[in-house]
Formats: sequence, structure tokens, C-alpha cells
Amino acid sequence: LKPGDESVILRDVMYDCPPGSGWCPRAFAIGLPNRHNVLFDLDTMSLRGWWIGDFARERTEGKTWLWEPAGLPVWNTAESLPAIALRNTNTREVLWPDKDRQTIARFHSWLSRKHLVSFTYRPRFAGGHSVWTTEIIQPALGENLVGFDRVLAVRNVPAGFEPLVVHSGGATNTATPKEWRLQGPLGETVAESLVGSSWEKLSDHKLPERKLEVFALLLGAETETQSTVFRTRIRYRSPLEAASREAARQPSLSPTTGASAESNQKPIALSVAPGFEAVRLPLNSSPMPAAIAFRPDGTAVVASL
Repeated sequence: LKPGDESVILRDVMYDCPPGSGWCPRAFAIGLPNRHNVLFDLDTMSLRGWWIGDFARERTEGKTWLWEPAGLPVWNTAESLPAIALRNTNTREVLWPDKDRQTIARFHSWLSRKHLVSFTYRPRFAGGHSVWTTEIIQPALGENLVGFDRVLAVRNVPAGFEPLVVHSGGATNTATPKEWRLQGPLGETVAESLVGSSWEKLSDHKLPERKLEVFALLLGAETETQSTVFRTRIRYRSPLEAASREAARQPSLSPTTGASAESNQKPIALSVAPGFEAVRLPLNSSPMPAAIAFRPDGTAVVASL
């Protein structure tokens, strides 16, 4: 995909998203025009994967056809927790969705409109409660922003409970409590709360995996026509954002002086590989092809035919 394209949705079997995670039989994969792609697992209702570059490719393995990410993984661990949990406002006990056969929620509907994708599902909780959850995924808009925005709205929350959006692993710190950070193969990723709440570590999450670290973000309550809606907005930023900002501060290349009229050209951005930036220098065609490498001490080595 490229800027100006509409977002695309893939609902088929996905494999190894992220790498090593195996099969995702009920996938809801979204490709955004800024070349950021995410995968929701409709069995666990979790934000399972995030990768950049090309969206997906199909291949066969034996008699099985499957899809796999075609770009570079931003996350290399699969999120196993459902996106939404409930917390008792009095006891602070966390309530997780109940699993019925292989799913914890009913997938209701989805909508794609230009660069924006929304979908709705109903997680099931003890006592017969089902909360209506709508998520919106769209590219992060703004200069040098590299990532995507995620908006959640939760309705029909039972009295005495508050909804949480959760992630496992990673870390937060007191200096930036609105940011949940997770190390990935390309560097550190950030999930930033764009509303009033901050991320918090759940000390007693009641999960079987007692050593699992769980971080939660409380959704804010709003009143709409005699009902309460809980909302939040999260911006997921990739490690490439810092590189984009640094590149924007660098002076632009100018054509070499004293050369022929052929050298009066501009640098050209080249598409070489997902996650990498390459620029063809504004040189004329007289130089022979050259290779550049660096020794361990940092000195450059240039080779030419």
C-alpha cells in the first residue's frame, strides 16, 4: 500500500504473525496506507501482531493455503490477552472474558472507509454480561508520525464495573506514565494514551500465568442519551518515528557543483526493503558503481569498478 490508498482487510488463516507464534485461524488483518499493518485474533480478541512494509503474501504448505506478513515485524511476541477486561470498582478485582469453546467474544460487524477501519465485538463475562466494544484503527496523522491510532468505545458495562484495555509484558515508568513500552526487533515501541488516563500495572490480575506482567489503561466515562459510553484513544509509535524526525532535521542534498548539466538533478528516494530508507545521490552518470562499507573502528571504505 501507499499514501492515498484505502485500508484493506484480510480475513483468512494467518501464520507466524508475529514470527514463531504459529497459526491464527480467525484473523482480522488490517493494512494501512502508511504501510503499518496489524492483526487482531478473533478467537482471543487481542491485538496480536504489528508489522511494517508490504501487507501480506499467500503461499501453500502441503495441502494448506495460508497468509503471512510480507513486511518486517515491529512486535516479535504475540499478545495473548483479550483487549478488554472489567474491574470491580469496590474490590478492584479484575474480571476476564469467559471462553466458550474457542472464542471469548462474538464478532459482530466491521466497516472500512478510506484509511479508517472499525469493527465491533461483544466479549462475554461471568453473569451473562456482554459488553459492546467498537474499535477504530487508522494511520497516525501528523508530520513524521510513524504508527497508528486505536480508538476504543465500550457500552453496556454492568453497574459497579469499569472497563480496561490491557497489554501483557513491556513496561511503564513514573516519568512517562501515559506510555506503555515494549521492546521489539526494530527497537522500542510506544503505546501512548492520548486522553486523561495513564497506564498502570495490575498487581493482582487473577490469571493462571502468575508471573505474567499485565498493564491496563482505564477508559473514560461519557454520557450519551441516557447511557454511559467508555472511551479511550491510544497512539502506537514504532521505533522508526525517531529516525524520521532525525531525517527531517538533516539538510537536504544539493546537486554537485561544477559538473555537467546532467548533474542538475534531485535526490531520488528508492524503495529497497521494508523499514529502510535509501536515497540515490544527485550525481551524473560518469561515476562508476560504488560500494560503501565501514570498518569496526568506524572508518569508511569505498570500492569501485
